[in-house]
Order: sequence, then C-alpha cells, then structure tokens
Amino acid sequence: LIINKNIHGDPTIFIDNWPNRTRFWLPSIDHPSDKATVTYTIHAPVEWNVIANGHRVNSPIPSLNNAIGPKENRLTWKWDVTVPIPTYNMVFGAGKLDVELLGYAACDQSPASQRQDNCIEVSLWVYPEDKIKAKDSFRRAVNMVDYFTKTIGPFPFEKLANVQSSTRFGGMENASAIFYSEKSIGKGRNIEGTVSHEIAHQWFGDSVTEVDWNHLWLSEGFATYFGNLFFEYEDGEKIFQDKMENNRKRIINSENTNRPIIDQGNKDLFKLLNSNNYPKGGWVLHMLRGYMGDELFFNGIRKYYELYKYKTATTKDFQSVMENIKGENLDWFFEQWIYKPGFPIISYEEKWNYSEGRNGSVSVKISQIQKNEWPIFIIPTEICWGGENCKSIRIDKRIQSYEFNFENKPQKVGALDPKGLILKDISNK
Repeated sequence: LIINKNIHGDPTIFIDNWPNRTRFWLPSIDHPSDKATVTYTIHAPVEWNVIANGHRVNSPIPSLNNAIGPKENRLTWKWDVTVPIPTYNMVFGAGKLDVELLGYAACDQSPASQRQDNCIEVSLWVYPEDKIKAKDSFRRAVNMVDYFTKTIGPFPFEKLANVQSSTRFGGMENASAIFYSEKSIGKGRNIEGTVSHEIAHQWFGDSVTEVDWNHLWLSEGFATYFGNLFFEYEDGEKIFQDKMENNRKRIINSENTNRPIIDQGNKDLFKLLNSNNYPKGGWVLHMLRGYMGDELFFNGIRKYYELYKYKTATTKDFQSVMENIKGENLDWFFEQWIYKPGFPIISYEEKWNYSEGRNGSVSVKISQIQKNEWPIFIIPTEICWGGENCKSIRIDKRIQSYEFNFENKPQKVGALDPKGLILKDISNK
C-alpha cells in the first residue's frame, strides 16, 4: 500500500503487490495458486477518482455515516470482480486522475463484461498534467485487446483500465486495471511495448496463472512473446524480427545463462524477473511455433487458454496441450529449453567439392561448442544457399557432418536457420 505524493506533488494511494506483498494490507493466501473474486468499498475525497479491478457497481455516492473516518466532502466507490484473480492482482488506486475512454473492444468476446452490448471499455487514467504525454503510448490499446482476443481467446475481465501510478515497476498487469510507472509517462516516454506486454498479461498471468513462482515463464515469457506478436501483426515482419533479435542479444549476454528457466534453486522471487523468464521464455514459444507451424501452434495456444482460463497451470499442463495438438511427444523440446540451462553456440564450416563436369557437392561441418554443462541441443532446422535452395537437417550431436549434391557451386555460403527460428549464437572462431 503506497501512500505518497505523486511526481506533481499531489497525494495518491496505490496498491503494489507483486510478488507476495498483498498480505501486508489484505489478509490472504499470498501465492499465485490462490485465486478469488473480490469486492472493494473505498471512501475517497470528492475530487479524487478511484480505480480497482472489476466493474464499478454504480456511480460514487456520498459516504454514509457508518463509514470509518470523517464523512465531509467524501464519496464512496464500489468495484466488484466477478471472476477469480490471483491475490497479487488485487489492487485499487486513488488520486486526482483524468479519465478518458479510448474505445470499446472484444465485442461479443468478453464473457465478464457487464455491458448490454457485451463489449469492454478500454480507458486511460492519468494525472491531468500528463494527459497529452500519454496519448501516443496508448493510441493502439483498443487494437491490442482486439488482436489478443482474436489470437488467444475471449477477453477475460470486465473492462481494461490503463492507469498512471506509483508502481515500482515499469508496468504491472493487475487484472482489468494495469498500473504503469508515473515517471515513464510523466517524462513523455513511448511505452507502447510495455502496454502491449501488460495487456497480453490479461490472458497469461492474470486469467491463466502459473501455479507456482518457478513457472513464471508461463506469465512473463508469454506476455513477452505475444506482446511482440502484436507488432508483427500491426507493423510487419521486420519490426517483429528486430524485437526478437534484441531479445536474443539480451539472452546471450545475460548473467543467467547457467540457470534453467524453471529454476528450483532460486528462492529470491525478485531474481525471477530475469532474462530466462522474459526473453528466453518468449523465444521458447517462438521456436515451438517454428517447429509446429502457425496453424497448430495457435490452435494449441487457444486450447491451452480455453482449458485453464480463471485457473492455474504448470509447464507440464502447457506441454500436454501442445503435444495433443501436434500429435507428438515433445519431451525433447521442453527438457532442453525449459529444464536445462544455456543455448546452442554453433560453429559452421563448409567446403565445395569439385567433381567431373559441373556437378559437385558441399560438405558441411556443424559443431555445438557451448559449455559442457549445457546440453547438446536437438535442433530441427535448415541450411539455405540463396532464397530457394534449402536443405532440412537435424542437429543432435556435438559434431556433425553433412554432404549435399549440387549441379553448380552455390554463389553464397550456406545460411543456417535463415528464418531465425532457433535461439542460438554463431561462433566466428
């Protein structure tokens, strides 16, 4: 519970729970496995606006005599959450906030909506001084909700408020009431990437919640990847690939490369906010999409969401759904990418072998030169010489050699994984 003056010197009150600080203001089982509905009754000065999870039951009314504290110049707000949410999502905020309706989304695809048209309101709550600065970051918030609804499944909550706040994080995905850093918005930064990430959390993290902290990638990895997918849909493949490449660099340069995504030894919950659960978790989904193909992958995502919405899930639950959709055991994939550390570091060599006439062959030697403590990865991929001359291969040993016949010598050296579907580093040694 943060009671403070905001960046403009005005008093505000905001809840900031993650990971397990709910119990300091609300008696609760402070763990992601516990989910509940909640009703808030909040008394606040008349000049304040009050936001919380769920839907507002009615217009704020003058505080009654049985309300605790002084009654003069005060209104009572009531918000009701009709579907279960994890305790770390349970929040309210209050202060001088300017409220703007950004639009309506997820029409006929929002079962928790309290509106007759079955749409949800997407709104923006910011300090009056920062209203203009915030516009660019939230201009596509409605589009984001509609994209994720189409791609994943129905929007799970009653509305979506985007709120400038005193959260310690850049963004906090509280169900139906996302809190964003007051400083980032106040400085006029474009935080559209954060907005997409936090809105994706409404499905993954808030509705489908990891059963325990060490499965955090089911929340953060999913929000990272689906947050990026919005920009692939809206802005094109190049923007998306740039985001994936930036995430790849974060992973390979991280201090967490010697630890797996599911890290049973990490007891410091804040240290779980790392490159394994965010960008590497996102890359795991990207590789799974590449292996399964778009149709099966997104069918699996929709089925996973359908089965576990408003519930909790484990990595095994997710794996099982994807195996059923693919019709294949995926132990090999999840074992190396989720339960083992690291990533493949590849050394690639090739040689042109002449023969009589114009025919010849290319000899390729591929070595996995990562640390011995990291696994030898199984990598279904391809090598391409030019745009169309591609050969499918499976890498599953420390050192492997291949030979491919060609009528003419390729004009370019072969490109391993030219579509960028595998998390890897290429050695120049």
